[in-house]
Amino acid sequence: MVDPKFDLICLGGGPAGQKAAIQAGKIGKKALIVDTGERLGGASVHSGTVPSKTFQEISRFLRRLGRESAQGLRIHAPSNLSIQQLLMRNRIVIHVEEDLAQEQTARNSVTVIRGRGKLSSRHGVSVDLFGGGKAEFQSDNILIATGSRPRRAADIPYEDQVIYDSDGVMNLRKLPMRLTVVGAGIVGCEYATIFANLGVQVDLFDIADSIIGWADREISKTLTDSMRLTGVRIHLNDTIVSYEKRNGMLLLRSQKGLELEADQALISKGRTGNLQDLGIEELGLEITDRGTIAVNDVYQTAVKSVFAAGDVIGHPALSSTSMYQGMYASRYIFLGERPQFTRSQMPIGIWTVPEAAMIGPTEEDLIAQGVKYGAGRSDFQENTRAQITGETKGLLKLLFDLESRKLLAVHIVSEKATELLALGQAVVHLGGTVDYFVNQIFNYPTLSGVYKAAALDAVNRHYAGLMAVK
Repeated sequence: MVDPKFDLICLGGGPAGQKAAIQAGKIGKKALIVDTGERLGGASVHSGTVPSKTFQEISRFLRRLGRESAQGLRIHAPSNLSIQQLLMRNRIVIHVEEDLAQEQTARNSVTVIRGRGKLSSRHGVSVDLFGGGKAEFQSDNILIATGSRPRRAADIPYEDQVIYDSDGVMNLRKLPMRLTVVGAGIVGCEYATIFANLGVQVDLFDIADSIIGWADREISKTLTDSMRLTGVRIHLNDTIVSYEKRNGMLLLRSQKGLELEADQALISKGRTGNLQDLGIEELGLEITDRGTIAVNDVYQTAVKSVFAAGDVIGHPALSSTSMYQGMYASRYIFLGERPQFTRSQMPIGIWTVPEAAMIGPTEEDLIAQGVKYGAGRSDFQENTRAQITGETKGLLKLLFDLESRKLLAVHIVSEKATELLALGQAVVHLGGTVDYFVNQIFNYPTLSGVYKAAALDAVNRHYAGLMAVK
């Protein structure tokens, strides 16, 4: 019989809920995870981050094989792979992640219960157990970490295998020859490049005037140009308004009157939090029109005993940031330790081809804030390691305070951008200056050498080549 009293109850077993419960266990507290999945991991492991990035890696591998063959190395990429074969690696990686989650929660004495939990009071959770029956639990601290799901527009005729959202990708039975992606946010852009790498004709639509609309404009444009070179046809200031099935095909019509045929359509219009039927409104908490819940800087809602983390609190809604938020919600609850970084200070990675990654304000943000800033840029075309690997499309941009030379932001579009960002992220968080890169020795040839090239560009542009460290 499970003791009904816990120090922390987490509704949801994805990245935020897991890390919160594990952190509580490490502090010596009793933690409970209530999760609806057969195994822990949430959408991150089962339909989002892990499977999509695994799928992306497979598509990159096949793209590299094709490129090397084109350069005369006689490497022949298989041309008749089924979608099931392409997704086989996903099942292996997902299984490993599930096992790790089970091991880590068990090792930290976290209790896991399968069922649908609901807030019954400010300190109570009622669970409909999947094995049958109900259970009641109490805690002074409850964390809502139920994740998110794709946002579905009511006017789109969704149909399995034909018109689907990002959750449907992993259940495809047939690889399309022609795919239309509606929505050029992170998910839409990632899947557009995955399918383009696999030889699918991809049309990407967005009603905005740029892809990844909140990103630095120069980075968005660089990524747009690079995606077009991979074969993605990008249509901006336009969206699909009519979906008609005809002779086994989709006849699509855009707002601007463009007509095109496709085998499948992937709708990517953002995500909304899984907050329905949780008893939130009964406690006096409001759900925003974006399907999120408001929290303060320690992830606490307007009800002091109830916290929230991960996708349910909105942007950036990444697995990495969800883990951080869950961990620090626990650390605040039990240790009084506040998060070190706000959401605007967290790194963002986009697994397109090429990748994009960023930390800190955009150039447009700095202009709006009236900050006197400088910029340094480096084109990957001039990087020796990029020439060796053949991945020469990309840009690294450093933004820094003109007077103090303190590094404010790093924006990258390139192969391995999500890995490269870590160096710039460290300098930003440690309060370093652009001179760090100027005076540092980088192994040669490496992709990270672009940092030094961008810093030298900054110094030459703004300080007439004077390199003395401030």
